[in-house]
Amino acid sequence: MGCAPRLHLHDLVGAAAALMKSSPFELHPQREYLADHCYVNLLAAFSLSGISVAGKDEASIDSSFEQYEQWLDGETDPRFEICHAFADHDELAFLDAFHMLLAQRLDTIEERRATDREDAIIVAERFISVEGLALLRIARLRSFNVDQDFALCPRSALMSSGGN
Repeated sequence: MGCAPRLHLHDLVGAAAALMKSSPFELHPQREYLADHCYVNLLAAFSLSGISVAGKDEASIDSSFEQYEQWLDGETDPRFEICHAFADHDELAFLDAFHMLLAQRLDTIEERRATDREDAIIVAERFISVEGLALLRIARLRSFNVDQDFALCPRSALMSSGGN
């Protein structure tokens, strides 16, 4: 008693698939940035590969990449590089981009700490990155070897979230 049932990976993937099927796939410019919209669509496609999700065919993946790249206008973005690494099944490119993303996050945390602009989320993210853990979960689903400790993403946090 008192212990929550442990969720297994297939339970999480099924829940994610149901959530994505019920989510709108159109951009809502008043509520979201184009880059965020494309990033979420790409991550959904890569995390749910093998599961039929309406609107997540190759053409929509290509379109998300094109729109995201246009929005970046030549700028470097680790999230974009992470998505490309997933698309190309390139573990080394993923690790490079993932380290870049975590370094940016650590810089943001330090900037906010120095200017007293910390909120509860920033305080919590000094210790753990939920986005980072989610990306590592997707990397595992794509058979990347990510069984190590990363800044803001201790291996124990990933392992305790339901196994594989």
